[in-house]
Amino acid sequence: MSVHTVETDTDAKAMAMMINGSKPDPYYTPARQPSSEDTLVYENYEKALGVINDPDSYDEDEVDEILGTIRDDYRDQYSSYSGNYNADISENKSVQQFYQEYKLKLTYYKGCVTKIKNKGGDSSGTQQSELRTARKYMPNDLGKEMNRLIDKVKAILDDKRWDSDSDSE
Repeated sequence: MSVHTVETDTDAKAMAMMINGSKPDPYYTPARQPSSEDTLVYENYEKALGVINDPDSYDEDEVDEILGTIRDDYRDQYSSYSGNYNADISENKSVQQFYQEYKLKLTYYKGCVTKIKNKGGDSSGTQQSELRTARKYMPNDLGKEMNRLIDKVKAILDDKRWDSDSDSE
């Protein structure tokens, strides 16, 4: 029997490979963390919610600046909002709440789809129609939700501009 000595990380990895087989050693697997883009999306989500939930606390210039930040600055840096941005591991309370609701809605949607597909005897046209109807219950991921919130912030900005135009007359 030969004795293997472990003196370096490379030796430890080789020993773990012998013991665990092809499975990676969890010690060497880094923990998941939100990327800088994920963190920026969480901050933008919170800014948008702040404006939407309490528009009277912001004047026209503040809303315009926030809209520029969450829409244009993000677009210049990363393109468009798309995906869930590791919302499941976010420490941001607003994003955590969003993700909990997202999971519930997704479970409901999947249940509807399964129920429709498990119905026997329906013609495929009826089933397709029911599946199209069920799609309205498909939840928005964080990227789609950000686009929806941007539209709401734009509407708030338009209202503030309209109010300021009517005040000046």
